[in-house]
Amino acid sequence: MQAFGLNHPNGPFVSANVPDLHPHFGQFTLTPLAVGLNNRDRMERLSAPDGHFTIPGHDVAGRVLDPGTTDFAPGQLVIAHTSQAYAEQVLATPDTAVALPPALPLPKAAALVTTGITAWRIVHRFATIQPGQTVIVKGANGGVGALVVQLATALGADVIGIAAARHQEAVVEAGALRAVPYDNADLVAVLANAGDVVINVAMDGIGFAEDAAMTRPGGQLVTVAHVAGRAGDKKIQVVHVHPADTPSDAVALAALAPAVADGSLRLHVAEPLPFTLAGIEQGHELLGQPHEGRLVLVKDD
Repeated sequence: MQAFGLNHPNGPFVSANVPDLHPHFGQFTLTPLAVGLNNRDRMERLSAPDGHFTIPGHDVAGRVLDPGTTDFAPGQLVIAHTSQAYAEQVLATPDTAVALPPALPLPKAAALVTTGITAWRIVHRFATIQPGQTVIVKGANGGVGALVVQLATALGADVIGIAAARHQEAVVEAGALRAVPYDNADLVAVLANAGDVVINVAMDGIGFAEDAAMTRPGGQLVTVAHVAGRAGDKKIQVVHVHPADTPSDAVALAALAPAVADGSLRLHVAEPLPFTLAGIEQGHELLGQPHEGRLVLVKDD
């Protein structure tokens, strides 16, 4: 089969013929028809080992090729969280995949995977959100943040979104009651002790002291920051988001995919790129720049 990968850290993508895949017990193979791009792909490119052919990619919408011992059927369309997705064949498991809802376009399905699973786990596993609470979301216009705003709103929370001034309208359209611009407002002065739950999904979880100041005493701060911050004498619960296997990817996707299909959960996808060597190169160039919408590679019919 054909695969796209690289042989050196941050090297150029190349096409190579690699062995076909055969599912072991509990696995199935699928043919990717759309592949979502995200920062994990970019990091895999940057950290690829020298002299070893590395195939990035994780977010797939495709057609079952060989169901193996699973309950999927040959030809069935599925969404899957996989590895080595820049290839003609990909292995997946039932706990990482769900059937594609008929009304969900393939590009949106592929774009949903990593961002959707991350946002769903933040709201339903790491945070504790009750109806009527004030939830502050920092990074509210990012891929994960925009979904967190919508999921928290669906739980009955009053959401305040923090994003750049140019994104204020989009944050409110996503369901936030109000938006506060981080680039021309003093967040602590405006939102001190305002959040029952503060969720930071901004790049690297920047601004822990600021987040703690926005969290009310007795409230909860949920952050993607990898460095432990200190809240001083303020009594708040600090939850660091980390990789988790439970609930499974399939549970999250089963909750998210129908909502995106019926329009109750909105996901902005950029103009699809071709699932070719040139398309992958272009996609990775865009990953390293500010861009609007989720980037997706789509295979020609």
